[in-house]
Amino acid sequence: MKKHGLDALLLVKPFYTKYLADARGNDYVWSMWEYVLLPGDDDPFLYLVGPEAEHIKLDCPWLKGRVKPSMYMEDHGSLGKKLADDFAAEIKKQLKDARVAGSKIGMDLVNPILNRSLTEVGLSVLDGKETMMDATLIKTKDEIELLKHAATINDSAFHRMYTTLKPGMTEWDVCAEWIYEVRRLGADTFTRGMCTSGDFAGPPLRRFMGGTNRLIKPGDLVYFDGVFSSLGYWSDYVRTYLCGGKSAGINATDLQKELYKACYDLLYDSIKAVKPGNTTTDVSERWKEPEDFTEFTIQFGHGLGVSLHEYPMISFTTRKQPVELRPGMVLALETYASSKGAGALGVRLEENLVVTETGCEVISKGPFDEKLTA
Repeated sequence: MKKHGLDALLLVKPFYTKYLADARGNDYVWSMWEYVLLPGDDDPFLYLVGPEAEHIKLDCPWLKGRVKPSMYMEDHGSLGKKLADDFAAEIKKQLKDARVAGSKIGMDLVNPILNRSLTEVGLSVLDGKETMMDATLIKTKDEIELLKHAATINDSAFHRMYTTLKPGMTEWDVCAEWIYEVRRLGADTFTRGMCTSGDFAGPPLRRFMGGTNRLIKPGDLVYFDGVFSSLGYWSDYVRTYLCGGKSAGINATDLQKELYKACYDLLYDSIKAVKPGNTTTDVSERWKEPEDFTEFTIQFGHGLGVSLHEYPMISFTTRKQPVELRPGMVLALETYASSKGAGALGVRLEENLVVTETGCEVISKGPFDEKLTA
């Protein structure tokens, strides 16, 4: 906070609540119903609603006396100002009790009514997200182990999906197999499986959370993006599989193999650029994307940690703002290759990796499809 000129943080997003307090309630994502206050060098206060608050008091002894009832700060019209005034007074009191001398408080979301109330009690509302971006950029040893644990759960889910995929399943069925496995092994409340098959995977992509009721046919390419968190840390990677096999009389076509190889080579060429001293621009330049949007490409990368899309973001749009790669950063890199014209096909792959002292370690181990590489 001192680096960014802040005296306190007031954060709403559940992953920041988890990061600062090592606890969270019912994940009212981006709604000002749950929040955490970090007053200077003091311990955090966690504001929760409903029975979750009582569970946190029992389960999180390090927050003893610091779990408070929240005030819902949205959709109250004129009443919202009175609630915001009361809450601003509460924040001011907590900062005073913690002997925070300054008045600069960082927030991760804009709430005009609350911002005005905080200003009226003498606080200056500033950007708190950049502070958290810096704080979460380099992972600790324990955080890396938690990210590897989440990746291992995803590995198992991809194996289940790969071995059960067969003609006649819908995209919903594929998602259900994946969701069952990640839930069985400890996924948190939020999961996001995205299944796309056949010509839905060609440009323009048809991507729906949970997939669709499209029946998967023999010989279809099926790509799946498995996204979830476990113990507050995320896994996010992609595999593409061929529906059917030689036992069913199904062989990959030359075009399918060509696209798969192009996507795989593009991904692993960019992974070679991940090492200390290089930048995110060194990675994105491996993808050779046109910067005028004349070609449909979705080569993309991002940080991974307590949130899904963490700093830094990596694409051709961020080349002018390179971020140096440092040991302890955890990234997700994903690439796409497709054919053109009617009935176009598409292949998508993604890996999760940790930047090490000498290069990087790939931590996503889900099976690739040997039918597409033979």
